[in-house]
Amino acid sequence: MIIRESCLMRPFTRIVSRRRLNNIRYYSSKDDDSYLMRRLQDLKDQSTVDKNDPLVKLSQFCENDVGNEWAYEEDKINADKILEIINAQQRVSNMHLGSSSDEDGQKASRPPSASDSEAQREAFQFINKMPGHTFQDKIETAQKRAIRYKLRQEKIQEARDQKEQSHFRELYAERFTPIGSFEKLESLADRRIEESMRQGGFEDVGKVRGKPTELPRPNQHVSTTEHYLNNILVKQNIAPPWIENQWRVNRNVTDFRAELFGEFERELSSILKKFKLFNSSSNVETVRRSIAHSYGSVDGFLKYRFENWKNSRKTWADRKISTINSGLRTYNLQAPLSTQKLYLVSDKEFQRVLDNINFDNLIDSEITSSKNKQAEERHTAQSKSPSLGAFFKLW
Repeated sequence: MIIRESCLMRPFTRIVSRRRLNNIRYYSSKDDDSYLMRRLQDLKDQSTVDKNDPLVKLSQFCENDVGNEWAYEEDKINADKILEIINAQQRVSNMHLGSSSDEDGQKASRPPSASDSEAQREAFQFINKMPGHTFQDKIETAQKRAIRYKLRQEKIQEARDQKEQSHFRELYAERFTPIGSFEKLESLADRRIEESMRQGGFEDVGKVRGKPTELPRPNQHVSTTEHYLNNILVKQNIAPPWIENQWRVNRNVTDFRAELFGEFERELSSILKKFKLFNSSSNVETVRRSIAHSYGSVDGFLKYRFENWKNSRKTWADRKISTINSGLRTYNLQAPLSTQKLYLVSDKEFQRVLDNINFDNLIDSEITSSKNKQAEERHTAQSKSPSLGAFFKLW
């Protein structure tokens, strides 16, 4: 039983080697001169703390800990156990190794005295309190631990920042990245599907699997992909760039043609007024007969005046048409093939004006305008001239 106990407690008694146990019988009879006591005294001297050392002053907070008293009582109990184990090992070694003399055997087998027990207990207390490290080593170890902790926290914070930045880039990349092709749109859809899967958006897919989905029948002249992409843009209130550019180009073309047509109408009106081809009592037929009498025919009059006006306004029209064609070129690069527009040609635009002119309506409007003007002049003259009743009233 004693041998089994010594084997079990051997890890706790590493400070005493088997060689020392074998040499117990060679100790001197004097207690203070034994090798074990000298070794313990050396350990005690090494563990003695110099209170004037600045490192000790920095670590004094450790000595004022609340649990020192409890640790001291625990060390006393452990030291008593170690002494009992050492005594048991001494007895076992004496039984197996024998003694060279009765005197040595009696001294080896005798129980330890009170002085031996107190000295050994005090030594083991110092051994238990000193784990083999000085205060300088403790401070250096604490500093290293603090530095490692700081570096570890910095790495953790850096990893957290990188994770947040990557999450931010992934979240806002699709907002700040323009979609210029179907490939980018497909990759964007894949990312959104994967994000929804990570958030559990597809957990209830099994409940709706197998049910038919009623979809509107797309236009037979448009592919299915283009149809649904257009629906996505409409729901998001987004118009393609060529749609906005189309409205701008159409407005420029319409304004130019209206301005060109108005210029020719004003030219004809000025000719009719200049040569006095009509008056307030005239009508359309009399004006046409007077024009045919002077120029041979009404169509000849129109063509002659049109050529003169065209030569005078061709430079201005070419400059305007060049600006409009530049906008049309930009629009055609953006728009689909079926919605692209033809460029303007100056000769065709002038011919459009000649074909759309209504000379009879122009003559009628000029006669009406002349009659209204004469009526306003008569009314103004009558309001300014004094009447006969007003003359007698004043008289």
